[in-house]
Amino acid sequence: MSVSTQPTDWQKKVFCMTWLPTLLGMMDYQGDQEYLQALFTKQVTAVLQDPQITAVAGKWRLVWGPAVYQRPDKLVINEGADNTVFVVKYLGSPESESDEYVISIAGTNPYSLYDWIFVDSFVEAMNLWNNGYPKKPDNPQETQTEPAIAAGMARDTNLMTTKLRGNNGKLLLDCLRELSTNATKPMNVTVTGHSMAGGLSPCLGLLLLDRQSEWDVANKATVKVFTLGGPSPGNSSFATYYNNKFGENSQRGWNHNDLVPRAWEKELLTDAATMFEPNIKPNILIHGLLDLMKLLPLNHTYEHINKPQPGFEVPYTPYQADNKACQELRYVVVNSTAQILLQIWAGILSNIPIIGKRIEDNTDAFVAKYTPIVRGVINELLDTAYKVEDIEEAVNDKLVGVLNKMLDMMALPGFNPIGDFIEYEGFDVEAFKTHNILRFFDFMFQEVFQHLAAYVIHFGVEKFSNRAEEIFNEQYALIQKEEKAILKGAILIDYGKADSDDIKEFKNGEPGKLYDGIANVLGELIVEGTVDPKAQTVVVIVEKKKSLACIDVFS
Repeated sequence: MSVSTQPTDWQKKVFCMTWLPTLLGMMDYQGDQEYLQALFTKQVTAVLQDPQITAVAGKWRLVWGPAVYQRPDKLVINEGADNTVFVVKYLGSPESESDEYVISIAGTNPYSLYDWIFVDSFVEAMNLWNNGYPKKPDNPQETQTEPAIAAGMARDTNLMTTKLRGNNGKLLLDCLRELSTNATKPMNVTVTGHSMAGGLSPCLGLLLLDRQSEWDVANKATVKVFTLGGPSPGNSSFATYYNNKFGENSQRGWNHNDLVPRAWEKELLTDAATMFEPNIKPNILIHGLLDLMKLLPLNHTYEHINKPQPGFEVPYTPYQADNKACQELRYVVVNSTAQILLQIWAGILSNIPIIGKRIEDNTDAFVAKYTPIVRGVINELLDTAYKVEDIEEAVNDKLVGVLNKMLDMMALPGFNPIGDFIEYEGFDVEAFKTHNILRFFDFMFQEVFQHLAAYVIHFGVEKFSNRAEEIFNEQYALIQKEEKAILKGAILIDYGKADSDDIKEFKNGEPGKLYDGIANVLGELIVEGTVDPKAQTVVVIVEKKKSLACIDVFS
C-alpha cells in the first residue's frame, strides 16, 4: 500500500521508530558525544518501555545505539548531535515467520532548514556510488553517467558504517553481522529516516544490500527502506540502479506541501513557489530561496528514488501569534528565516559592482555574524505586526542599518544600500521591505509545520509523539537531578584551559599532559589538607579554548 494513502498499522509502527531520533533532535539537547549517547540511551529505552507508547507503536527493544556523531571541527564541544542512529527489534508475536529490525537515522537537526540546505547537503559535488563504497570520481564527467550521490550523502553514509559505534563499541555492520549469525529465522531489516535522513536512508539501505555478503553470509536478511520527507540523494543512474535493486521493498512517503522532498529536482522546486496559494502568494524572497536551491547542484541533475509514488497532503495551518503551538515553533522558524534572508540578500548584493565579489566570498561570515541581529528585527516585527499599522518605515530603517554593518565589515563604509544600489541591475529594493519579510516568515513557518507536524498528523500518531516528548523531558530532568546531587557539597576546581587533544586523551583514560596536570593540582590540595578524596567529591572544570569542554567528577 502506498504511504500517500491511509497508512497501514505496520507503517504507523515503523514511523514511530522513524520519528524518535527526529524528536530527539528537536529537543536540542547539548553536550559532548559521550554525554549525549548516554542520555539518548536512557531516553529511548524509557520510551520503548512505556505502556502508552507500546499501545500505539507496539513493543520494541533497543539492540544497538543510539550512536551519536559530532563533527570534529566544531568550535564548541558541548553542542548537539550531528547524527544519531539506533537499531531496534520488534517484539511482536513469537509465531512470526521473520524477525523485524529497524535502523532509524536522524539527519540534520530537523528545525535547522538552513543547515541542511546550505551546509550539510553539499550537493554541488557528487561521489560515485561504487557498489556501496562511495568515492570521489577520477573524472567529474563520470557522475553524469554512472550511479552517483551527493557528496554530503556520501560522507554521512560512510561515517554511519565506519565512525558511529554503539555503547558496546561495535560498528553498525558488526551489530548486523552478529544478529544474522545468531538468527534462527529470516530477518527483515528496514532502514528509515526523515528529512535529511530521508535521503540518507536509501543510501544506507543500498549499501547494506550491495555489501550484504560482509554482514549476512547466510543471506538470512531482506533489506527494506522506508524513507520520509527526504531530498533526492543522487542522479538518475543512481535512482534507476536503486529502484531495480529494491523494487517493492522500498517505500517513499512525502508531503506534497513540503519543500524538503522537492529538492533537488529543479522542476519540483519551481512548482514549490505556489505550494501554499492562495494563502501565501510567492514574492521576491520566496523566489529567491527557491532560486538559490536550484543553483546549489550546479550542473548536476538529481532524480528521486521511487518517483512514481505520489505524495500526501495535510491542510494549510497559518501562524497565529496567540497560539501556544505556533509560539513553540517561532524561535526555530525565526532563526532559519534570518539565516536564509541573509543568504538571499548576499546574493542580491553580489550583483553590485566593486563589492559583489567580496560579498560572495564572505557570505558564510555574514550569515554567522548577522543572524542574531536580523533575528531580533524579525521578532520585533512579529511582536508589533498585528498591533501597529505604521511599522514599515521603522523596521525598514533597522534593516538598512544591518546592511550597512555588513558593508562596514568589508571595509566599505558609507554606502546607502537602498539609495546607492537601487540603480544597479539585479538589486530589488522589495527584498528589504517589511511586508515581504512577513510573508517570507509565513512561508517558512508553513514549511516547518508541513515538514514536521504534518507527518505525525498523516500517520495519526500525535499521542505517541506527545508522550515520547514528555518521557524525554522526564529522563533529562532525572539526569540533571542526579548531577546536582553529585555536585552538592563538592569542591569545584577551575583547572583552566586545555587543548582539545589533551582533553580527548584524558576522557579516554590515557596518560597525558592534562592527566598529569590535574593529578598535580589534586596532589597539592591533598598535601595541604584542603581536600580528602576519600570523603569528598572533587569536580574539576576544564575549559577548551573559548568553550566549556567538560566537567569530570573524581570521588
